[in-house]
Amino acid sequence: MKRLLSLAVAVTALLSQATTITWTRELSAPLTPSARQVAACADGRIYVIETASTGLARIRLLNGASPGLLTGSAGLNDSIFCAGNKLFHFNDASGLLRVNDGSERGALGNAKFIPGNPERMSGGMVLALFIPVTTFVRKDADGNVFTATNYETIDQPSSWKHVGDAGGAEQLALGGGFLEYRVYAQNFDDSLWENAGQGCSAYWRKIREGGASTNPTTIRASTSDGINKLVVLDNSGAVYRGTINHEERDIVIDAADFARINTVVAGSRLRAHGAAATFTPSPALAFLGVSSEVIPLTPASISTFLGNTTYTPNEINLSSFTLVPSARTVLINASFEEAGIELLTSNGLFPNLNISSLNGQVTLTGRVGRCGQPEINATAATFNGNFHGVDNLFSFVVDLMNGDIKARVQAEMLAGAQSALADPATQLALQGMLIDAATFETGGPRWSHIVGNSFSISGSTVRFTVER
Repeated sequence: MKRLLSLAVAVTALLSQATTITWTRELSAPLTPSARQVAACADGRIYVIETASTGLARIRLLNGASPGLLTGSAGLNDSIFCAGNKLFHFNDASGLLRVNDGSERGALGNAKFIPGNPERMSGGMVLALFIPVTTFVRKDADGNVFTATNYETIDQPSSWKHVGDAGGAEQLALGGGFLEYRVYAQNFDDSLWENAGQGCSAYWRKIREGGASTNPTTIRASTSDGINKLVVLDNSGAVYRGTINHEERDIVIDAADFARINTVVAGSRLRAHGAAATFTPSPALAFLGVSSEVIPLTPASISTFLGNTTYTPNEINLSSFTLVPSARTVLINASFEEAGIELLTSNGLFPNLNISSLNGQVTLTGRVGRCGQPEINATAATFNGNFHGVDNLFSFVVDLMNGDIKARVQAEMLAGAQSALADPATQLALQGMLIDAATFETGGPRWSHIVGNSFSISGSTVRFTVER
């Protein structure tokens, strides 16, 4: 049953306020009233699925050096698309996907059965470090969208990754580019939609209303031959090429801007006692989607020449937390209320330890990942703390333990940072902070998406690109 896109998707789509499409009639493709589906290759070839006088369907090349019919039959509900200059044909009835050798009217072969009962398929060429990778997208009858990248294993369910929902889309198209691809949809009401988040549900936005009065009018079929490119077939059988134009801007957050981020982080607290700590985000972080969390604290087993003992954190009252960018590094400076961190021995034979202050730094790298969310990885960590023994009689033991304790804390810092940065709530919070920063920087209507792979941490700045 045909369905509207979900309310959440529709609301997201309204944020796109600066998108236009420039249309040009493809004169090399003759008017073909019997055409029902369309595919466009990188070299300009246009293929269609058309109805024959017998009522059967077939694939025809409309232009190029040798236009004409391809061998074999097709169904009117089938999908055709090009990845590079190879033509792909997905048969809706049999579930088989076939590909030709890239020649204009080469035979379709090397059939692969596509799992999951898809009703529509598309694909395109993505350049990954200058190596072309064919990427596929499919949609099932429930609107679920999946992607895959290897034709040889495309018949295996494990090769497909669920990315989102396409709601009432009747057709999908995938446009590939350099390190990026976008998914396009033609909805049942003739509207066109774009997804800059590799198919993620929240990234659908309407780029053309249905029932447009200017050419192309009612759209019968749509495909893509690259990023920001559409090729459509209108109800008269004419082929049009469309170039999608977005408002886009690079945003740079430098050292001075981090004061605003520190303001958002300020007020967060980490309180620990025994084997667990509770992290409470500031009101600003909570608004951006960061939740309270209980963090297990693993006891540290320490071996010395006097024997083995286990230290467990007793009390952590974090009163300040600041982020300062420096050479791809975020510095974490913390001061403590009351006792700071007390490490209590389990057997009472060794001295208690107290850490009254600490500072650490975590080295980060970043990029824009799926759904436009910033993906930040922690690659190194250093830690220093003011260690001293509660009982000075045993301070020489503390000195022996310092190096081992610091190494253990350093390892835990890195593991904890990697885990926190990989959490979806953290990524959503970072995304919201960056979009808010972009809107504050440029003024006017709210920017809607972080795009591309331009998010980077370099020197003392964070650079990313926003689009609306």
